[in-house]
Amino acid sequence: MKRYGLGLLAGALFGAAVFAGGCRDAQPQGTGEVFGRPQEIEETSGGFYGTEEASGGEPSADLPAPGTGAASGVSPGKAGEPAALQLPEEEEEAFGAFSLRFLQEAMAQAQEEGVENPLLSPASAYMAMLMAACGSDGVSRAEFEGLLGLSPDRWGECGRAWVRFLNQEAEGLAVRSANSVWVDEEAEVRDEYLEQVSQELCADVFHARLRSEETMEAVNDWVEERTDGMIPRFRTEPYERMVRLALLNALYLDARWEEPFEARLTREQAFYAPDGEIETAFLRDPMGLRGYVQEAGLEGVLLPYRDSSLAFLALRATDGRTPQELLADLDFERLRALIGSAQETCLDFSMPKLEIEYRQDLSEVFGKLGLRQTMTFGEADLTGIGRGTDGAPLFIGSVCQAARLEVDEDGTRAAAVTEVAIEDGAAAWEEVPVLCLDSPFLYFVVDTQSGAPLFAGVLERPAKQAAG
Repeated sequence: MKRYGLGLLAGALFGAAVFAGGCRDAQPQGTGEVFGRPQEIEETSGGFYGTEEASGGEPSADLPAPGTGAASGVSPGKAGEPAALQLPEEEEEAFGAFSLRFLQEAMAQAQEEGVENPLLSPASAYMAMLMAACGSDGVSRAEFEGLLGLSPDRWGECGRAWVRFLNQEAEGLAVRSANSVWVDEEAEVRDEYLEQVSQELCADVFHARLRSEETMEAVNDWVEERTDGMIPRFRTEPYERMVRLALLNALYLDARWEEPFEARLTREQAFYAPDGEIETAFLRDPMGLRGYVQEAGLEGVLLPYRDSSLAFLALRATDGRTPQELLADLDFERLRALIGSAQETCLDFSMPKLEIEYRQDLSEVFGKLGLRQTMTFGEADLTGIGRGTDGAPLFIGSVCQAARLEVDEDGTRAAAVTEVAIEDGAAAWEEVPVLCLDSPFLYFVVDTQSGAPLFAGVLERPAKQAAG
């Protein structure tokens, strides 16, 4: 039987060449185009801050065309071709620890609020927080160091590595990440900060009147394009008057199963939600070889995607724990051990098709994760970013994330957007196990080499869907 191993974050993720250095050598995702009227909204492409692209002229010949997904020093590779990227162990461990703490706090909040089917992206949240951290100093710098798990001198290296890691493609898979900084016309933002996030995190930089309807539409256009249309209306209202910067990360995933499910086998059956049965469409594979996870107190499945080290991991407790309780008992080492324990087994497997949309205010979550003073007016130190109106100090006013996930016979599509709003104060072959995920379960989209989760969720009540 095949046993899934673990290694450093890298390997055969999407098959891509990695360029050394910052985004000036890395062909950023920015296109040089301008949303809205040039005199009101101006863009500086990621990695080219201060060049003539900011004025709304023709895009540079070095930049990729809109919607191509080319970014961050990565060129599409051939199917199965190993990626050159390797993330240092310290960065890998730091992100893993952040991911589990973030998921535990955010999903506990969702449960307290009675929200079903939470879906989150630790990877998108981490990238957005890296952008904010680059402008921190003093007490806020210390808080970000605790949150990110890395000393400030490693943030740039970590950012460049993650930008490359999250922008790689192969024949059966595409992962694309993009960053942007939206600067209000009344903000006094340091050029050094914009240069740093532009070069190290490939951020597009826009100058605009943030509280205008036009800027709201521009933000929505940017998000929709970077998520391939999966999140078309991220903002429904303009920014509040006190918002001076908006930092956004958009993450998109399109992954095909290594072993697709046959559509003719999809059928409707009952899912046992906490308050009753729901008839919905289930993907089925009655006698396939699947990565089976089984140990005392839980069972699950690891479903690899093509041409990558990414996989869909679903876990369900067998000892009466809820998915949230199962998550609370995990740490990063435990998650990696579960991924590594998956064994290729002949399995009678079924799980619901998924269509999930979710949005969560994460402000309280990040306060609990250590950004208490950074999210308090008069205590935060974001002087590395600049100042607000009339020199007023800046602080993080809110953090929110929207996500969407679809799972069907062919694979998984998922997208997430994280926004940080910165304000001023004004078994054996013969014995085939049966695994039917027909009751609430915890799931992840993970990198099987490092254990790093890109997306994670809890399914409590699937949408009613017809088979076929």
